[in-house]
Amino acid sequence: ALRALGETNRPEHEQYRSFFSIKGLKWRWEAFRQGRSFDEVLLAKTLLYRVEHLFLIHHESGLLLQEVRANNVPVMEADMFSGMLTALRDFAKDSLGRKEGLSTLEYEGFTIVMEDGPKAFIAAVVKGHPPESLRTLFQEALENIHFEQQLAFRSFNGDTAVFEPSKQYLETCLDASYRSTRQIVSPAKMELALKWVAFFLLLSAIAYLIAYDSTRWSRFILEMRRTPGYMITEADKDWFSASGLGRYRLRGIKDPLAADVAAKNMIGLGLNPARLDVDWTPFTSLEKPILLRRLEKRLNPPLRLKLRLTDDLVLQPIGVANATWVNKAQMILPAFDGVNGLDTQYISSPEQYLYQYMLPELSKGGVFFDWGKSLLSPFMLGATAAKIKEIFEVAKENKLPYPTIILEGRTDGPHSTTNQLLSVQRAESVKKILVEQYQIPANRLSTIGYGSSRPVKPFYTGQDTDQANRSVTIAVR
Repeated sequence: ALRALGETNRPEHEQYRSFFSIKGLKWRWEAFRQGRSFDEVLLAKTLLYRVEHLFLIHHESGLLLQEVRANNVPVMEADMFSGMLTALRDFAKDSLGRKEGLSTLEYEGFTIVMEDGPKAFIAAVVKGHPPESLRTLFQEALENIHFEQQLAFRSFNGDTAVFEPSKQYLETCLDASYRSTRQIVSPAKMELALKWVAFFLLLSAIAYLIAYDSTRWSRFILEMRRTPGYMITEADKDWFSASGLGRYRLRGIKDPLAADVAAKNMIGLGLNPARLDVDWTPFTSLEKPILLRRLEKRLNPPLRLKLRLTDDLVLQPIGVANATWVNKAQMILPAFDGVNGLDTQYISSPEQYLYQYMLPELSKGGVFFDWGKSLLSPFMLGATAAKIKEIFEVAKENKLPYPTIILEGRTDGPHSTTNQLLSVQRAESVKKILVEQYQIPANRLSTIGYGSSRPVKPFYTGQDTDQANRSVTIAVR
């Protein structure tokens, strides 16, 4: 029975087992080195004492009256234990001449503390070093038990069930005490530790800022290398320089027509452009975007002409240009570095653009009116006004004759004086809006009303036909 005391016990404070700390690691290493379980080492390091088993044993018969045990403590052969303990106490009285019998007994790291009462005694199995105050606790429990169970003691006939009420007093004796694992740190050591923590945090912050700044600087250099017209030959950063703390330095060659994007790129990446020192040496770039920019500056294409370079670096203008500009381009391009020729198949002359495209396109348009109405909203003429303005601009730029724009008013229904007047009013309404709202010269516009005498579509063929005839169309002369 006593051998059961040697079984491994799990400590009540499970949090110590899972607590990750330097001390915890040290104890785990000690357990590994000594070939012991971590629970054993932890218990040895933290436990002062713990009452694991408590037995209430009858004096005369040596019978076990009640027992209690702490949590996570293995079950013992209680009856055998009480019998052996009674025998040992009797042996001590008879052989050693002790009147009170044994009061303590040591066995394999356990202390068995015994406290006598009038009719029964308490035997407590204690792990660790029990303090003297435990006996006071046991004495109080015995007094309460003998007071409340005095009738049970007087009439005891071997039935231990009558002593069940005494268990509550025994449980109050399951005391335990643990050594605090917290170390008291002196103010000086605490201050030093805080300084080291602050220093470490400062170094970490500086390292993070340096790494973050270096990453952004690398991205900036990559963007600059991708920008047409730049070749970076040197890029570095001086943390300490004569010109200030944390300066960026960029060296290389730059085409004068390349966009100045350094400051913009730095701001976009969260860098301060005021800390950037640049030194560019001019050079002539043959990259397509820069070459095209140089061509636009040199050739000065007309407003309606767009320049593009093919993959073979052939200049391919698209749009409207007169013969003078085409001749100029043909003279300049042979001596232009990087350009392999001129393709003029997509160039239209101003005359072609005006007479074959713009004027026919304008004549397709028209505005429609509600039945019997001659007024309309100005925004309905926005597209028409833009076309008329462009026609006049092309004519002016290329010294071509100005066309006369004729606004032709119409009505649906039978021809009558009323419809004739309504068609004129519709044409005049359109002219007024073009002149007042869109600043079209009035002398370039003329109006005429046809009534229903010259319908756009035959009458009475459907609703769309009626709508088409309630309109103002445009003719060019």
